[in-house]
Amino acid sequence: MTEKEMHSYRLTSMVEPSDKMLDAIMSGVAVMARQSTENAHKELVRRFDALKREIKVYQESLRKHA
Repeated sequence: MTEKEMHSYRLTSMVEPSDKMLDAIMSGVAVMARQSTENAHKELVRRFDALKREIKVYQESLRKHA
């Protein structure tokens, strides 16, 4: 199946997808889901690292004023 054929199909269509078309659609969804999960994990790690740096700066400022 060509990419054009896959993108032209809509699940709301009155035509049932072929097994090959459905397999291609599901494979595409799986790839997008894995990429989304990877991106979310990277963002979570980035935010935790930023928060750890902020906490460290805050703790150091408390020690200086103690």
